Amino acid sequence: MTLILIFGYGAFVPWSVTGFFQNYTMQIVAPILYFGWKLFKRTKTVKPRELDLIWERPVIDAYDPASSVVPSSSGPRWANWSALRGT
Repeated sequence: MTLILIFGYGAFVPWSVTGFFQNYTMQIVAPILYFGWKLFKRTKTVKPRELDLIWERPVIDAYDPASSVVPSSSGPRWANWSALRGT
């Protein structure tokens, strides 16, 4: 939490309104969006001990190898993009 608060220290020395908003806008907007979504959609947070990963394990295991495929760096860049898209 401390790192998040002091990350944009450049906005304070010398003081700059634009620097302040560039560094801290997302830290203000993100909690508003998160809690706004929770209130609007009425979703609940799931405690880690209540989360059932065993039931979803086949889906997770099938997803992991598909997401970790690294295309070769040889050839044109567009060929690598088509490999990522699966075409």
